[in-house]
Amino acid sequence: MSDCGLYLLHFAEVFLKSPHKLLDAIVNNKPELEQYWKADELPNKREYYRDVVMQLAEDYKVYLAEQQAPSVLSPPKARAGKTGK
Repeated sequence: MSDCGLYLLHFAEVFLKSPHKLLDAIVNNKPELEQYWKADELPNKREYYRDVVMQLAEDYKVYLAEQQAPSVLSPPKARAGKTGK
């Protein structure tokens, strides 16, 4: 199994946290690059992203259920053919 997507997500996360510092370290080949990469976080990333996706899926299911449930506060819909006058 390939982890290239995992590395890409990790890089994007690290980059977006401090883009100027990371770019400076890359362009100038600074030794701090290892510090910014945070390789020690990689072993847990697969589980972390799986948990994020699972939570988003659950949140979306709740959202859909709320959208389909009739609201107690909204007025009932008019029947077809009646104008209410």
